[in-house]
Amino acid sequence: MISPIPSVFFDIFLLLEGNYQPMRKEVIDTCKKKHTAFQSVESWQQIETGTGYFCDFCKIGENIIYTTGETDSREFCANTFFSHLDKFIKDQDVQTPYVIIRDLRNASGMPRAEARQAQKEHLYNRIHQIRGCIFISKNFLVKNLLNVAARQYQHLIWVEAFGSFDKAL
Repeated sequence: MISPIPSVFFDIFLLLEGNYQPMRKEVIDTCKKKHTAFQSVESWQQIETGTGYFCDFCKIGENIIYTTGETDSREFCANTFFSHLDKFIKDQDVQTPYVIIRDLRNASGMPRAEARQAQKEHLYNRIHQIRGCIFISKNFLVKNLLNVAARQYQHLIWVEAFGSFDKAL
């Protein structure tokens, strides 16, 4: 676990059109409780990473990237997501090695096979920069698939699946 650092909290709740849900109060409350900085910059909210699939990118502490996924996961494009992730890391000065927390509780369905494969390749190509990837999902099937994948790739990269942000952090 990354040691918490006291800092200023940016409690930004964006109310945008469409299916967007405001940033979860749970995330901000958990960060405050753990004395960990949470930064949410408006320009990194509602980034389209697939046709009709949107992600938010936020920074927690110095080296945790929190992302959300919204709407139908079948439209998720890993190449677009990781392109934006790379830009976010540079723009927000995320320190390496970093941890990615992917909150999929507002997403439905499963990404297509080619998107899942591309995501594995992108994670593998970052093993020198990344400490691990944590997925948050309440969907039993998604959590089980992620845990199976985690066991399969545990010698390459640390992957976990949890049902809540508190456990993930």
